[in-house]
Amino acid sequence: MLKRKALKIARPFITPLNAYFLKKYYKNNMELTPIESMKKILILAPHVDDETIGLGGTILNAVSNGTEVHCIYITDGSKSVSGLSKEGLMAARKQEADKVQQILGIHTIKYFDQPDGQVTVNQQVVKKLANYIEKFDPDIIFTTTFIDCHPDHVATARILANSLEEIDFNGEIWSYEINCPIDPSYINRVIDVTKQSEKKNTALSVFQSQSIDFDGFVYLSQVKRALLKNHANIKSVETFLALSPATFIQVSKRLNGEGTHFSHLFRQVNKTETLLLGVLPNRQQKHELYRKGYHFES
Repeated sequence: MLKRKALKIARPFITPLNAYFLKKYYKNNMELTPIESMKKILILAPHVDDETIGLGGTILNAVSNGTEVHCIYITDGSKSVSGLSKEGLMAARKQEADKVQQILGIHTIKYFDQPDGQVTVNQQVVKKLANYIEKFDPDIIFTTTFIDCHPDHVATARILANSLEEIDFNGEIWSYEINCPIDPSYINRVIDVTKQSEKKNTALSVFQSQSIDFDGFVYLSQVKRALLKNHANIKSVETFLALSPATFIQVSKRLNGEGTHFSHLFRQVNKTETLLLGVLPNRQQKHELYRKGYHFES
């Protein structure tokens, strides 16, 4: 409690530093990505709230365009930071998912109920996901990255990669960020979510079952406007790393030996006051990790 109060007191001094360093970090000359052509999208969320943090605004944009949106929660949500019992937490998180489904306009939600914090890439879940993708046939699958400090996030991406090897999927894979920002050099999709920010924040406010702040995620979505060539009228964006299925599978194989836990390189970016500590340290090591997995000669 004292630490949280100290961070709040420090915010007026830290915010200008965040703005100065992070705008330079994300400075680029990119164009916005249109999403009007999306007909069906599938979201893989390791935990309830990941879908809102990573792409809540994009979901709202897609739904407003008539896109059919479906979400699969990979874990049972039993190990979040909370004072509730395991059973109470699982129930509370599913109730929150139901509320957020209505706010964001997600058509269906499904649970794979893998143990929270212990997601494994096993043939049963790989086959289950492969069957679902074949049945649903989305244009785009949204998933977490292969490089993240939470092992469930990494395992989710690997489950998808293994599933794609078993089927013929011709859409795109868009990796979204949660705790650990994607290296700006590899971001290749930027969505304007300015008009959806208020509703996304309403969805974020639903998540009361766990003790976590979300203001850092919100601030980062604002500062990442710097990626765009022209962002004068844009207040908030969501960013992604889009790949073909074949390339996504190749990245999974390239990074397979790196493990599933990168907490030695990353810190969470959920707090505005500690954003710089989550983004800037170990930049070279992070960049090299991305280069190993995601760099392909043209």
